Amino acid sequence: MTVESIQHGRKNTGVEQGILGGRPCKYEWGHFEQEMETSQEVWNSPHMKQWVLDNWNQSWTTSFRKTVWGRYACRDKKANIAAKAKEWRSGVRGRLSKKGIGFRKKDKEVKQTWNINDLEEFLKGQKLDMENETIVDFYDGEIIDLSKDSYQFDHIEGHSGALENLAVTKEQYNQMKNMWTLDETLDACEKLLRYWRPEVLK
Repeated sequence: MTVESIQHGRKNTGVEQGILGGRPCKYEWGHFEQEMETSQEVWNSPHMKQWVLDNWNQSWTTSFRKTVWGRYACRDKKANIAAKAKEWRSGVRGRLSKKGIGFRKKDKEVKQTWNINDLEEFLKGQKLDMENETIVDFYDGEIIDLSKDSYQFDHIEGHSGALENLAVTKEQYNQMKNMWTLDETLDACEKLLRYWRPEVLK
Protein backbone atom coordinates (compact mmCIF):
# COMPACT_ATOMS: atom_id res chain seq x y z
CA MET A 1 0.00 0.00 0.00
CA THR A 2 1.49 3.35 -0.97
CA VAL A 3 1.47 6.53 1.08
CA GLU A 4 -0.45 8.24 -1.74
CA SER A 5 -3.28 5.72 -1.50
CA ILE A 6 -3.49 6.32 2.24
CA GLN A 7 -3.64 10.07 1.87
CA HIS A 8 -6.64 9.85 -0.46
CA GLY A 9 -9.69 8.74 1.48
CA ARG A 10 -7.99 7.00 4.39
CA LYS A 11 -8.76 8.24 7.92
CA ASN A 12 -5.76 7.02 9.91
CA THR A 13 -4.32 10.05 11.69
CA GLY A 14 -2.36 8.18 14.31
CA VAL A 15 -5.13 8.60 16.88
CA GLU A 16 -7.03 5.42 16.04
CA GLN A 17 -6.01 2.07 17.39
CA GLY A 18 -4.21 -0.01 14.82
CA ILE A 19 -4.03 -3.76 14.57
CA LEU A 20 -1.90 -4.31 17.66
CA GLY A 21 -1.80 -0.72 18.89
CA GLY A 22 -1.51 2.88 17.68
CA ARG A 23 -0.59 3.65 14.08
CA PRO A 24 1.53 6.46 12.66
CA CYS A 25 -0.24 8.82 10.29
CA LYS A 26 1.65 7.34 7.34
CA TYR A 27 0.65 3.71 7.30
CA GLU A 28 3.35 1.21 6.31
CA TRP A 29 2.19 -1.94 4.59
CA GLY A 30 5.40 -3.68 5.60
CA HIS A 31 4.57 -3.25 9.29
CA PHE A 32 1.11 -4.63 8.74
CA GLU A 33 2.51 -7.59 6.81
CA GLN A 34 4.96 -8.35 9.60
CA GLU A 35 2.17 -8.41 12.16
CA MET A 36 0.12 -10.70 9.95
CA GLU A 37 3.10 -13.05 9.65
CA THR A 38 3.75 -13.24 13.39
CA SER A 39 0.20 -13.32 14.79
CA GLN A 40 -2.36 -16.08 14.35
CA GLU A 41 -5.31 -14.20 15.88
CA VAL A 42 -5.06 -10.69 14.44
CA TRP A 43 -6.68 -11.26 11.07
CA ASN A 44 -9.83 -12.87 12.45
CA SER A 45 -10.60 -10.49 15.32
CA PRO A 46 -13.63 -8.14 15.41
CA HIS A 47 -11.18 -5.35 16.23
CA MET A 48 -9.31 -6.00 12.99
CA LYS A 49 -12.51 -5.93 10.97
CA GLN A 50 -13.50 -2.63 12.53
CA TRP A 51 -10.05 -1.19 12.00
CA VAL A 52 -10.27 -1.99 8.29
CA LEU A 53 -13.65 -0.29 8.08
CA ASP A 54 -12.47 2.81 10.00
CA ASN A 55 -9.17 3.26 8.24
CA TRP A 56 -9.80 1.94 4.73
CA ASN A 57 -13.40 3.11 4.38
CA GLN A 58 -14.32 -0.34 3.13
CA SER A 59 -16.28 -3.16 4.66
CA TRP A 60 -15.08 -6.64 5.58
CA THR A 61 -16.74 -8.24 2.59
CA THR A 62 -15.40 -5.90 -0.10
CA SER A 63 -11.87 -5.36 1.15
CA PHE A 64 -10.57 -7.40 4.03
CA ARG A 65 -11.99 -10.79 3.10
CA LYS A 66 -10.81 -10.61 -0.52
CA THR A 67 -7.32 -9.26 0.07
CA VAL A 68 -5.91 -9.69 3.54
CA TRP A 69 -7.90 -12.81 4.38
CA GLY A 70 -7.01 -14.45 1.09
CA ARG A 71 -3.35 -13.58 1.46
CA TYR A 72 -2.79 -14.50 5.08
CA ALA A 73 -5.61 -16.43 6.70
CA CYS A 74 -5.76 -18.89 3.80
CA ARG A 75 -2.01 -19.05 3.33
CA ASP A 76 -1.48 -22.33 5.16
CA LYS A 77 -4.58 -23.84 3.57
CA LYS A 78 -3.38 -22.91 0.08
CA ALA A 79 0.08 -24.29 0.80
CA ASN A 80 -1.46 -27.53 2.04
CA ILE A 81 -3.65 -27.82 -1.06
CA ALA A 82 -0.65 -27.15 -3.32
CA ALA A 83 1.41 -29.79 -1.51
CA LYS A 84 -1.36 -32.36 -1.82
CA ALA A 85 -1.80 -31.53 -5.51
CA LYS A 86 1.93 -31.97 -6.11
CA GLU A 87 1.91 -35.29 -4.27
CA TRP A 88 -1.12 -36.44 -6.30
CA ARG A 89 0.51 -35.52 -9.63
CA SER A 90 3.68 -37.37 -8.74
CA GLY A 91 1.85 -40.58 -7.81
CA VAL A 92 0.65 -43.34 -10.13
CA ARG A 93 -3.04 -42.37 -9.80
CA GLY A 94 -2.23 -38.76 -10.61
CA ARG A 95 -0.21 -39.69 -13.69
CA LEU A 96 -2.89 -42.09 -14.91
CA SER A 97 -5.53 -39.41 -14.37
CA LYS A 98 -3.51 -36.85 -16.36
CA LYS A 99 -3.00 -39.27 -19.25
CA GLY A 100 -6.71 -40.06 -19.13
CA ILE A 101 -7.59 -36.38 -19.52
CA GLY A 102 -5.31 -36.12 -22.55
CA PHE A 103 -6.84 -39.28 -24.01
CA ARG A 104 -10.38 -37.92 -23.68
CA LYS A 105 -9.49 -34.51 -25.14
CA LYS A 106 -8.64 -36.06 -28.50
CA ASP A 107 -12.26 -37.08 -28.89
CA LYS A 108 -13.80 -34.07 -30.67
CA GLU A 109 -17.23 -35.62 -31.16
CA VAL A 110 -18.33 -37.02 -27.81
CA LYS A 111 -17.63 -35.58 -24.37
CA GLN A 112 -16.45 -38.47 -22.23
CA THR A 113 -17.15 -38.29 -18.50
CA TRP A 114 -15.31 -41.26 -16.98
CA ASN A 115 -12.95 -40.56 -14.10
CA ILE A 116 -9.90 -42.13 -12.46
CA ASN A 117 -12.01 -44.64 -10.54
CA ASP A 118 -13.65 -45.82 -13.77
CA LEU A 119 -10.22 -46.01 -15.39
CA GLU A 120 -8.77 -48.11 -12.59
CA GLU A 121 -11.68 -50.55 -12.81
CA PHE A 122 -11.36 -50.80 -16.58
CA LEU A 123 -7.60 -51.37 -16.51
CA LYS A 124 -8.03 -54.41 -14.32
CA GLY A 125 -8.55 -56.07 -17.70
CA GLN A 126 -4.88 -55.32 -18.35
CA LYS A 127 -4.00 -56.61 -14.89
CA LEU A 128 -3.41 -53.19 -13.39
CA ASP A 129 -1.69 -53.59 -10.02
CA MET A 130 -1.78 -50.28 -8.12
CA GLU A 131 0.12 -51.71 -5.15
CA ASN A 132 3.10 -52.77 -7.26
CA GLU A 133 2.51 -50.01 -9.84
CA THR A 134 2.51 -52.35 -12.82
CA ILE A 135 0.28 -53.21 -15.77
CA VAL A 136 0.45 -55.69 -18.65
CA ASP A 137 1.21 -54.14 -22.04
CA PHE A 138 -1.85 -54.36 -24.30
CA TYR A 139 0.17 -55.36 -27.37
CA ASP A 140 3.01 -57.64 -26.25
CA GLY A 141 1.85 -58.88 -22.82
CA GLU A 142 5.01 -57.75 -21.04
CA ILE A 143 4.96 -56.01 -17.67
CA ILE A 144 5.11 -52.20 -17.69
CA ASP A 145 6.49 -50.51 -14.57
CA LEU A 146 4.23 -47.47 -14.25
CA SER A 147 6.74 -45.66 -12.04
CA LYS A 148 9.78 -46.17 -14.31
CA ASP A 149 8.84 -47.19 -17.85
CA SER A 150 7.68 -44.84 -20.58
CA TYR A 151 4.09 -45.67 -21.53
CA GLN A 152 1.13 -44.06 -23.27
CA PHE A 153 -2.62 -44.39 -23.65
CA ASP A 154 -3.32 -45.60 -27.16
CA HIS A 155 -6.59 -45.12 -29.07
CA ILE A 156 -7.15 -48.61 -30.43
CA GLU A 157 -9.37 -47.38 -33.27
CA GLY A 158 -9.71 -43.75 -34.37
CA HIS A 159 -9.96 -41.01 -31.74
CA SER A 160 -12.85 -42.17 -29.61
CA GLY A 161 -12.30 -41.22 -25.98
CA ALA A 162 -14.40 -44.10 -24.66
CA LEU A 163 -12.76 -46.39 -22.13
CA GLU A 164 -13.35 -49.37 -24.41
CA ASN A 165 -11.04 -47.73 -26.94
CA LEU A 166 -8.15 -47.26 -24.49
CA ALA A 167 -5.05 -49.39 -24.30
CA VAL A 168 -1.96 -48.90 -22.14
CA THR A 169 1.19 -49.69 -24.07
CA LYS A 170 4.84 -48.80 -24.37
CA GLU A 171 5.49 -45.45 -25.99
CA GLN A 172 7.35 -47.11 -28.88
CA TYR A 173 4.37 -49.28 -29.79
CA ASN A 174 2.00 -46.34 -29.72
CA GLN A 175 4.32 -44.34 -31.98
CA MET A 176 4.74 -47.29 -34.36
CA LYS A 177 1.00 -47.82 -34.61
CA ASN A 178 0.36 -44.11 -35.10
CA MET A 179 -2.80 -43.68 -37.25
CA TRP A 180 -3.12 -47.33 -38.20
CA THR A 181 -5.95 -49.50 -36.97
CA LEU A 182 -5.07 -52.56 -34.92
CA ASP A 183 -5.53 -54.84 -37.93
CA GLU A 184 -3.36 -52.62 -40.12
CA THR A 185 -0.65 -52.65 -37.48
CA LEU A 186 -0.73 -56.44 -37.19
CA ASP A 187 -0.66 -56.81 -40.97
CA ALA A 188 2.42 -54.59 -41.13
CA CYS A 189 4.11 -56.61 -38.39
CA GLU A 190 3.38 -59.81 -40.29
CA LYS A 191 4.94 -58.39 -43.45
CA LEU A 192 8.05 -57.40 -41.50
CA LEU A 193 8.35 -60.88 -40.04
CA ARG A 194 7.86 -62.58 -43.40
CA TYR A 195 10.66 -60.49 -44.85
CA TRP A 196 13.11 -60.40 -41.95
CA ARG A 197 12.28 -63.49 -39.88
CA PRO A 198 10.30 -65.92 -42.00
CA GLU A 199 11.25 -68.78 -39.67
CA VAL A 200 9.14 -67.22 -36.93
CA LEU A 201 5.94 -67.68 -38.93
CA LYS A 202 6.62 -71.31 -39.91
